[in-house]
Amino acid sequence: MAGATAFIGRIRFRDIQYKRETEFAVRVDTNRSEVVLLLDQDVEGTGGFYSGECTAGLDPRQTRLLIDVLQKAVSLLPETGHGPNVASRVPFKWSNPGGLGPDDSGIIVVASSGKIILGMSPGRDPGTDAVAEPYLATFGYKVGADLIAALARGASTLGGHMDKP
Repeated sequence: MAGATAFIGRIRFRDIQYKRETEFAVRVDTNRSEVVLLLDQDVEGTGGFYSGECTAGLDPRQTRLLIDVLQKAVSLLPETGHGPNVASRVPFKWSNPGGLGPDDSGIIVVASSGKIILGMSPGRDPGTDAVAEPYLATFGYKVGADLIAALARGASTLGGHMDKP
């Protein structure tokens, strides 16, 4: 990743669905004016299905939108016993090494049955009409609140560039 970076924090948790140690890491790239979100689905390196990692760069508007969406998802958790409540989709700049960055990539947040599902979707597979599998993390209220706090710290590091959409 190019530019000056500031490490904000890590949120490590046991994924509810996949039952493995997972981690979000939040950094700020001040040269690119981005909050960088890393999802590592397999911190212990045991491998298997859904065990990759990906990185997304969020501009100030996208960061604010993701914070708002996560706050909505966290607030919906007590009410999600009867099926999923889709909170929203947030576009991002695909920052995975070698990733092509399609226009339809995005972070999808769903609150369902007392948990939050966050999917970082790379969008369509290059050269096909198929949508690539998203990188998924499933977590509870505390992880959601910790992720919101880390993103907000990252946004404040960008300072005056953080405008509400």
